[in-house]
Amino acid sequence: RRPYRREQYPDTDELPWLDRPDAEQAIAAKRAAGELTDEQAAQLQHWAVEGYVVLKGLLDTDSCEAINADVQKVYDENRHLPIAELKLKFQDMWPDSLSTQRAMLHQPLLDWLDLILGVPALPYQTLNLPRSSQQGAHSDEILMTSNPPGFMLATWYALEDVEEDAGPLVILPRSHRFPYVGAAQVG
Repeated sequence: RRPYRREQYPDTDELPWLDRPDAEQAIAAKRAAGELTDEQAAQLQHWAVEGYVVLKGLLDTDSCEAINADVQKVYDENRHLPIAELKLKFQDMWPDSLSTQRAMLHQPLLDWLDLILGVPALPYQTLNLPRSSQQGAHSDEILMTSNPPGFMLATWYALEDVEEDAGPLVILPRSHRFPYVGAAQVG
């Protein structure tokens, strides 16, 4: 993966390109110039309007099963811990779980993230919970604020079939247009 260099991420007040008012025109111009495929343009258009994309089949079944096996191993070895300590075992598993690391650094994913951000993505955290956190609607921006705002993306791999009644991930379309609220603003 590309090494992190501070000059790639200069301080700026600039919005990510897909958050700018001219995003749709910029996508069309890049498509007309042959810089984007039809699929990329359609996904980026969806991102600009709705604030998310769904990239089906990005991670193969074997990779999903390997991650699930690593999560189960950590769970089996630590299930005796109090829940707060147990949860910590699943944050940032990527240094110890090669399967999680491969998913985090999966080049097709990184290519999409780079395209969405307009700058090289810098993966930095994983969270592999063995079951739903049952956390209510929230903004990750409050806990992980980027500078400037808008340059943090969250990705989610469905590592098992998700049925409608299973409590799947909830996305609030168009909420990316709400004002950014960081930790300082909420105390």
